[in-house]
Amino acid sequence: QVQAGFLNATIAVAPIQSGALRGLAVTAERRWRDVLARSPNDAAALVGLSQTLRWQGREAAAYETARRAVQAAPTDRDAQVELRWARVPVAPRAAPSAVY
Repeated sequence: QVQAGFLNATIAVAPIQSGALRGLAVTAERRWRDVLARSPNDAAALVGLSQTLRWQGREAAAYETARRAVQAAPTDRDAQVELRWARVPVAPRAAPSAVY
């Protein structure tokens, strides 16, 4: 599990499947992108966006965003940790029939 700073909740490291959580992730992504539009090298916003992308199962975009965070702030521990997390494959989604 990962402590999610932006949503202040603990979630499993897997793509978001719940409709309500997916809506929160979309909102979070939009807000992080708004911050980055004003300050493109804001390491905290890049880390937040990377986390949000991972939660949505968008691993390649999450990795690239985390890499940008480390470039923006090479000594930032959160950026370094997020880059490591972004390298971890996301758990595969279970088929709906496997749940029942």
